[in-house]
Amino acid sequence: MIDLSSESSTTIADWIEALAVTQSGKPLSMQKIQTISETFAGIAPNVIPFAVRLMEKRKSILGDAYPFQIDDTYVVTRSTTQDSLYIQLLFLTSKVGLFTSGNSWNLELASQLFEDITERALSGFFGNKTRTLNFGFPSRNGRPAEFAAAVEWLSKKTNIRLGNAYRPPRKKDGGVDLFVWKSFSDNQPGVPIMLVQCTIREDYINKIGDIDLRLWANWLSSDLEPLVALAVPGVVTKEEVWGEITTRGILLDRIRLVELGEESKDLTPVEGLEYLANCSAELAEHIH
Repeated sequence: MIDLSSESSTTIADWIEALAVTQSGKPLSMQKIQTISETFAGIAPNVIPFAVRLMEKRKSILGDAYPFQIDDTYVVTRSTTQDSLYIQLLFLTSKVGLFTSGNSWNLELASQLFEDITERALSGFFGNKTRTLNFGFPSRNGRPAEFAAAVEWLSKKTNIRLGNAYRPPRKKDGGVDLFVWKSFSDNQPGVPIMLVQCTIREDYINKIGDIDLRLWANWLSSDLEPLVALAVPGVVTKEEVWGEITTRGILLDRIRLVELGEESKDLTPVEGLEYLANCSAELAEHIH
């Protein structure tokens, strides 16, 4: 048994969605949702309607990109971790890792997978000829380990001039996991850039501060000030959290990432999705 009795309606909505995924396309009745939730997670029955209303709001925003059907009597999805970006992000959310009693949850693997999924979702952010590059450390794409060499490598990859400022060797990635930019055929300077920090950790509010634009402006001589973004796999509902983060950059939560993913032309599945399928299977075994 896990204890979700003190969790927010947002987390309870994630719980119900995760339960629906475990049913392999079979409708999950509201009565069964209440029974499972009370028995296995300590969730009071009167909390469920509030969570369902949040799910209905998610559907109203995302439309067909929201993989769940909801009515007064049941919830169902015929999508899986293989074919739904929303479900992939759902099972990468840190609280959802608790639903499996923590046995399948692997922070390092989940973090890498989230970066890959986010990179795909942002592949059309600036429209046609949007380019993306993973700058995270440790690297999985040939990025030099030493920071100064890594910035030089980035400069060559993006065709953005290298700055003259000192690049401390103790740095790892300067807070940047993903570079997103728009390339032009003329190869002239002046291109839009976005620096993205990705995190699946629960304490994410201050993570966007890891990116220091003043330093990056000296490491790379960009003619335009870059956008800064924080990507998280959860659904962010608290206005104070939005206010705190958006004073410093763009917040890309699950809803926005799914919307961006719908606009992306890169439909190739990322590697490693079997990890998320295992998380779903473990939850199914846990409750049945």
